[in-house]
Amino acid sequence: MLDDLLSGWEAPHAQPQVGVGGLDPLSPLSELPHPIIHKARESFGEDPQRDNHVGRIRSSTRFTLLEIKSGQWRGGVWIDPGTGVCWLVAAGLAKGGHKDHDDFYERVKRADQSGEIDRWLPTDEDRRQLRREAAARLLSDWELNIQRLVLEALRVVSESGTTAFILPHPTDPEKRFGECTLTVAQVHEPDFKREETVVEIDLANEFRTSNLG
Repeated sequence: MLDDLLSGWEAPHAQPQVGVGGLDPLSPLSELPHPIIHKARESFGEDPQRDNHVGRIRSSTRFTLLEIKSGQWRGGVWIDPGTGVCWLVAAGLAKGGHKDHDDFYERVKRADQSGEIDRWLPTDEDRRQLRREAAARLLSDWELNIQRLVLEALRVVSESGTTAFILPHPTDPEKRFGECTLTVAQVHEPDFKREETVVEIDLANEFRTSNLG
């Protein structure tokens, strides 16, 4: 893919770097600003019944490669039968009525005949990067959710009072990670007023010594 997407970027310096799926785990390859990447993200989602692709690329005989289109750009998506993850493994331009040597379909045909196409499939490093990106997204979503809960609590006790809320588990909605109690008090002294804020966090026993805790 590093060689396939040398042009067509919608923002400068957005190309993926060698050894990294995106710019970092929080800007994964699937969100980089390129039309064929946008199309892949739009075409495949959590529900396979709603996938929207052109069909199978017939010249790919060694494994199923699904075709997507965006303008002159073409892409090939392979779905991992073990995990269901959709991988954009090849991209290129449609050229010369599909007779040009650099035409996307011609490249797929040559790669399939030579066996080179097998090297297009995800490597162990690709899979490790996907796990890093998934973990980074999960953690950032969890932290943002806690920030929203804190904001709601602050609105409740903006003047004074006590409120509490449950700290959710990052992956299991049935689990309780802990509880946070927030108390705000207005203290009036001669010629001086101040606000005291007390935050109490009570984590569930199993999480008190964890990294997330």
